[in-house]
Amino acid sequence: FSELLEVLRLFPVFMDQACDQMVHGRIWNENFVSALRASQFLELAEDHISDTLCEGVLRRLKPLSHYSFDEAKELLSELVSQAQKLHQVIKAYYSVEFETWLSREKLHPLQNIVLTKQIHQLKGNHE
Repeated sequence: FSELLEVLRLFPVFMDQACDQMVHGRIWNENFVSALRASQFLELAEDHISDTLCEGVLRRLKPLSHYSFDEAKELLSELVSQAQKLHQVIKAYYSVEFETWLSREKLHPLQNIVLTKQIHQLKGNHE
């Protein structure tokens, strides 16, 4: 994905093909894209943004479904630290994903509070 971003920065003429690949291309689940790289792609593709393009990019992010508390906490901390660099689509996606993950997990109330505060920070609600 990093290489794709480099090519698109050098040769933006390939943006149409890259967007088509995001929508219709095969997803290699062993190589999930990072939230930061997905955000950079969406910023480069700003003129091509559509619901189907966003869905294609979001499908390439690693799902949270099998994350442990420690893994989820680590990822959420990383996302919060990168929040200024993340595209709004990515922040909204992870906010919903983490809220869904929290509702399924049986966490200690203090763990729940810590993650909920970080989700608000990711959203941009500094409470």
